Amino acid sequence: MLTLSVVSPKSLTKKPEILFLVRDRYPFKCKQFFFQRDTTCCREPAKTAIATNHPVAGNDHAAIIVAHGARHRMHRRLPGAQQLLRGIETYPIDMRLRRDAARLAVAAMELPVAQPGRAGHVERTRAAPQAVAHFLLGPEQPGVVAVAWSGRGQRRWRAALLDEREQPLRQQQVRAQARQRAAPPAITGDAQQVARAIGRSTGEFERQVDTEQHACIGLGADLVVHHRLGADVRRPPLHMDDIEQQPAHVPTGRDGEAERCRRRHQHHTGRGDAAFAVGGMETSLAILWGLAGFTLYLYRDPARPGFDLALGACIGLGLLTRVDTVLWIGPLVLAHWIAILRERADQPLWRRIPWQTWLTAALIVLPDFFVRFVILLLTRCVYRIRAVGLDRLPREGGALLVSNHASWVDALLLSALTQRRIRFLMDREISRWRCLRPIFRLMNVIPISAQDTPRRLLEALHAARAALDDGYLVCIFAEGALTRNGNLLPFRPGLERIVKGSSYPILPIYIDGAWGSVFSYYRGRLLSSLPRQIPYPVTVLIGPPLPPHTTSAEVRRAVIELAGQAFDLRRGPDRTLPAAFVRTARRCWFEPAVSDTSGRALSFGRLLAGATALATELDRAAPDQERIGLLLPPSVAGALANAAVQLCGRTAVNLNYTWTPATLAAAARQAGLRTILTSRAFLEKLALPAPPAGSVCLEDLAARLGPWRRAAALLRAALAPARRLTPRPPGPDDLAAVIFSSGSTGVPKGVMLSHHNLLSNIDAFNMVLHFRPNDRMAGVLPFFHSFGFTCTLWCPLLSGFSVHYHPNPLDGARIAQAVRERRLTVLLATPTFLLTYLRKAQPEDFASLRLVVAGAEQLKPRLADAFEKRFGVRPLEGYGATELSPVAAVNVPDREIDGVRQVGNKPGSIGHPLPGVSVRIVDPETGAPLPDGVTGLLLIKGPNVMQGYLGQPARSAEALRDGWYVTGDLARVDGDGFVFLGDRLARCSKIGGEMVPHAAVEERLNEALGALAPVLAVTAAPDDRKGEQLVVLCTPAAGALDALADRAAQLDLPNLWKPRRENFFAIEALPLLGSGKLDLARLRELARELVAARAAAREG
Repeated sequence: MLTLSVVSPKSLTKKPEILFLVRDRYPFKCKQFFFQRDTTCCREPAKTAIATNHPVAGNDHAAIIVAHGARHRMHRRLPGAQQLLRGIETYPIDMRLRRDAARLAVAAMELPVAQPGRAGHVERTRAAPQAVAHFLLGPEQPGVVAVAWSGRGQRRWRAALLDEREQPLRQQQVRAQARQRAAPPAITGDAQQVARAIGRSTGEFERQVDTEQHACIGLGADLVVHHRLGADVRRPPLHMDDIEQQPAHVPTGRDGEAERCRRRHQHHTGRGDAAFAVGGMETSLAILWGLAGFTLYLYRDPARPGFDLALGACIGLGLLTRVDTVLWIGPLVLAHWIAILRERADQPLWRRIPWQTWLTAALIVLPDFFVRFVILLLTRCVYRIRAVGLDRLPREGGALLVSNHASWVDALLLSALTQRRIRFLMDREISRWRCLRPIFRLMNVIPISAQDTPRRLLEALHAARAALDDGYLVCIFAEGALTRNGNLLPFRPGLERIVKGSSYPILPIYIDGAWGSVFSYYRGRLLSSLPRQIPYPVTVLIGPPLPPHTTSAEVRRAVIELAGQAFDLRRGPDRTLPAAFVRTARRCWFEPAVSDTSGRALSFGRLLAGATALATELDRAAPDQERIGLLLPPSVAGALANAAVQLCGRTAVNLNYTWTPATLAAAARQAGLRTILTSRAFLEKLALPAPPAGSVCLEDLAARLGPWRRAAALLRAALAPARRLTPRPPGPDDLAAVIFSSGSTGVPKGVMLSHHNLLSNIDAFNMVLHFRPNDRMAGVLPFFHSFGFTCTLWCPLLSGFSVHYHPNPLDGARIAQAVRERRLTVLLATPTFLLTYLRKAQPEDFASLRLVVAGAEQLKPRLADAFEKRFGVRPLEGYGATELSPVAAVNVPDREIDGVRQVGNKPGSIGHPLPGVSVRIVDPETGAPLPDGVTGLLLIKGPNVMQGYLGQPARSAEALRDGWYVTGDLARVDGDGFVFLGDRLARCSKIGGEMVPHAAVEERLNEALGALAPVLAVTAAPDDRKGEQLVVLCTPAAGALDALADRAAQLDLPNLWKPRRENFFAIEALPLLGSGKLDLARLRELARELVAARAAAREG
């Protein structure tokens, strides 16, 4: 056993064989540091002395590490060094000196000590290393000369030091320079010559370089040489006078040179202080391999030679890759587990002793690395981790990792990414779990809690900062709690405190895929369901490093942008609507899929079979057409036709059947449609003058399907490979649909949406609303509306729950009856439709609803309150646009799980952005980003953003700015991440140089009348004096115009916001679109016509 002692330099009586002169990094007046511990064993006592408080010059501090001994092997160095480390931990000295002394002790474990070739060499060489050190450094100048070497060939490099024929620095020259006490000469290629002097004759130098172990590091008064990978890098000298007094956590010296050298040394020798001890554990490793071999012998079975071969391969691999801890201990643990699998119940106890002994020995000798490896192995077996941006993790030195927190295994997933040790800030209650407390202690987690006192919080933050100073990676889950609803919670400002005043980078991290696993709260509680697949796919994205002065809000935005990249990485050949539909239909073959109020219903299996048969006929009817139009209401036939269009690899274009024939024909020409799927019965109800050009009725296609074709389609749907069901399989970026916008602000535009756009939006929608397999959705939205196409058609078909359709969303009585009879649980509608149901449905009709989401227009608080009071469920407002596939943000129900309540909605807001969707508030005129709480123009970026407008590249470029979609809406974001929507920029008038929102004035007027439904609308008309003037168009339900004008004058509004008395006009009804939204373009035309008619009457 090697004995390490801390003694005074004067007490050294023997000349050392190897001399290390180490300059301390911190300038402070060092008191006497005395620590003595002597133990001896083996045949010859071996002593190693570490001496501190070596006076050099003034207040400079230095330490001498010396090692001497003759016949002990490398593995004998370990126990004494461990004793020294334990003593340093308990000795009451300055913490900075304690860390330095600990590093010196660990470095002593790496000193290459070997047997000389023969005894006579001992006397000849005792003074040689000391002379070399004096020659390079000078007797009065502090510095470092360190040599790291493996166990192989150590006799030969010692012999090379004695061989004058091969040594460039001859002993006589060295001793002469030492006697003259001369300053270090400028030697050409200093580090290279020293390294070659040590390793030329052994051939080990190149091998050590290849394994990234530094052959020589010299830190002296005249040069700093870092020799790695054969490079000779010179740095300016580091003098004690250049070092200013700094706190212990701030790197000192010229550009922190000493700190960087220490971190490089950590990286090359094991990525952490504790890793230094691994390199010299040949004996312990041999014992472990011996136990593994003994286990192999006991459990050999001639009938099963495969196990023996596997064990032999594991042991051989471990012996070959022993340099790296994970590489050599990993095969050993794997071999042990294979041996356990081969165990039979009838074997006696003595046969189970070897592997039990091995397990105990592994836990005792290397508890930290053993547990880390077991965690790594389990994580890699259960999860398939894909790391993106792993090269952004610093290979050395401290960095703060900031990640989202979606599951209980997030820390394990991050630990499995790198061999560098990561210290986590963990909730204090979790760190106290009795079953996991030893593991957390080995991982050196830093406990913290939101309920801690300010002092305890500061202590945890200071501990994180100290870990950064020690060169560790520190990870903080800045949300402060595990998400319960899938949204990214606000980041707490503690991360700013950790890196304040330092140079440590902040790395944003997003873990994609953990939410929805069995270790998340997606289903309401942990381990409430079986994993969807094993290994479970998880993607971890590491963003570019951020400067330490970055605020928590900016870090959160960086993490959100990484979430958008994570959704983009989900692209794949099977990430298309037809492929996803085939997978879901086969998984839920006998489950109900679609039904409607006409009495028709299909299971997922029958729907897939029918769509397969219809796709075959459709491919024959339109063999060379890329796009196929559909003129069908929300029904079983409409869902079947849309599925068939996707299976045959075409782009679906659902046309608005509320348009006039002229508008319908114009849209068909714009989309290049030559075939339009429709129904003869539906055309009769529309009462069109003539069917659209190119119409193909579903009744005619169904008549061509005889019994044999139907049976063949059923067999193909059930048994054929999925790729055979789509003869022209699309790619994820190919067009899936062209949906025409509502046209609320102008002419409808054809929006091009890809398969990736729609699937990403459906995935994100599911992540926050948590649809269940037993959910039943009320499908009242038309398929030509993006909200209906994505959320009431494809969302249930791809998620595996059923949907019940009704063609007329304004038929409140029939819809209420369907909800009551079918026990529907989910309702997606617009506020206009909800108002209709509020009037026509009874409270018991909607008793089964658990989730109501309103979109496409603003949900008034009065309507939400009345709906909740009558039916017991509050509608949640969402926001989107056709260009966004369509959902961008949505409120979600509050969730309370395990005593933690997380708010998912706020009155008046549109909720949090969906996962993967980034929002930015900018100045409408300059485009400069605005801080939280300030109203500006809303920009949105994410995987759901459209590919562009059909045939309108100029308008596409205007709407998309570097991937950000310009919504045209005014909004603000509060401190909790909720988005509050204002008015559309197009609905704002600039009157007298001030922006006046129409919606705000309109809402106050409707409130003054006490109306739930809008009975008036505010728009603008040109004005010669102030540019624009507000115009109020009132329906008969608004009452007398004079009384309304008097009420408007009494409102608490700025004078510019109050419409003039003469600008109140009566109309029969407000112009609406087919989706129920206000037709703003028609509203402006009416206002201009009425104002122009009034002006003409005055002139006349």
